[in-house]
Amino acid sequence: MSQFPSTGSKPQPEGSTRLVIIALVMALLAVILVNVYVSFAKTRAAGGSLIIYRATRALNPGDRLTDKDLEAVEVPDRFQQTYTNVIKRDQTGRADRLGDEIKRPIAHNEFITYGHFVEDPERSLSGKITPGKRLVALPVKSDILPSIGTGMRVDIAAPFIGAGAAPDVLLVIENVEIRSVGQFTEIDEQASDGRRRAPTSFKTITIEVLPQQALQLSRIEKIAAGPFELHIRPEGGDSTPLIRGGGINPAVLEKIGDAPSAVGGL
Repeated sequence: MSQFPSTGSKPQPEGSTRLVIIALVMALLAVILVNVYVSFAKTRAAGGSLIIYRATRALNPGDRLTDKDLEAVEVPDRFQQTYTNVIKRDQTGRADRLGDEIKRPIAHNEFITYGHFVEDPERSLSGKITPGKRLVALPVKSDILPSIGTGMRVDIAAPFIGAGAAPDVLLVIENVEIRSVGQFTEIDEQASDGRRRAPTSFKTITIEVLPQQALQLSRIEKIAAGPFELHIRPEGGDSTPLIRGGGINPAVLEKIGDAPSAVGGL
């Protein structure tokens, strides 16, 4: 019987297989180490990063900063000196100054700085008061007003309890200029180049009157049956005053026990 050589593969020694596996593992570790080194090198070259915030909407003085007003922006650490005054994350991981009152206007997409929470003396109405006058804030019903803005001239009326079922509405003072609507002042409007307007929802307006009239208006507010009502005057004024001699309506002064002045009347 003839002998033929075997055609089957010769089994590899067990040690050779182990060496191949070790070589593959070493190659894989080398690739991982190279990637880690490259990532580390890129991180060192680029530096770290910091989180700063910009406004998602226009914010007015008197508003309080909330999470929904903020958009987080990540910038490289190398720009830290550029954004020194911009608010950043606090130790809790949230934006600093949340809940704080804003003192200066913030435009949409503007980076929010710590300076926005400091009153600007040049933007204060206290420096704009006419000598010998006073500013007084009056509660009003904003939901019944078509459009109110600083600089408008208005007549101011108020409801008083009368003999009938419905209150008596009397003119209190006429032809006065609105100096602020809520926290929005004429200075804010001048600084905005017309881009920002007075809020549509507000609780008070501010007008400028004589010191004695400011006291009288405060007392009238206490006895009125509701908020003051505003009647918008036409641009250019009105040559037919309803209160002769100006000032506060004598009929209203009588309700607070003040004697009407020698001039004036309705």
